[in-house]
Amino acid sequence: MNLTVQTGLRDLSKTLAERGIPDPAREARLVLAHVMLQEPWRLTVLANDPLAAADMERAQGLVARRVSGEPMSHLLGYRDFFGRRFAVDPRVLDPRPETETLIASALAEPFSRVLDLGTGSGAIALTLLAERLVARSVATDFDSGALEVARANAKSLGLSERVSFVQADWFDGI
Repeated sequence: MNLTVQTGLRDLSKTLAERGIPDPAREARLVLAHVMLQEPWRLTVLANDPLAAADMERAQGLVARRVSGEPMSHLLGYRDFFGRRFAVDPRVLDPRPETETLIASALAEPFSRVLDLGTGSGAIALTLLAERLVARSVATDFDSGALEVARANAKSLGLSERVSFVQADWFDGI
């Protein structure tokens, strides 16, 4: 039997469902689209197309990591937050959807400077800078790996000139 995108999605979704992963069809679509270098919505158009065995094997590997508890964002390497894409990996916590409420509250007030303690991916500081074109930020993290991720996000968002990253334990070193 020839493997198609549709049968690949079905098989991946079944594995995820059997392991208790919520919304297995959505997660299967995200994984397979990632492996195929496609947008998830494109898989509907490609449903009857052949699925390369190598792509299915890579997708099965990602699904195995997912069912072992690895966050989807770490499998994909990014998390969308407040309309922007942020690189994430095991060195940082995911920006949480409810943190967008914090951004909205901050944007309701005037500010030109941001201090982000424990910046992680930089999602909070960088989103505030992107929304306030005159603002500047100091963002700290104790972990040098987290700061590498935040610096990469600042660069990809074109915000590097407006943020200073400092390796510090909260206020120490500021």
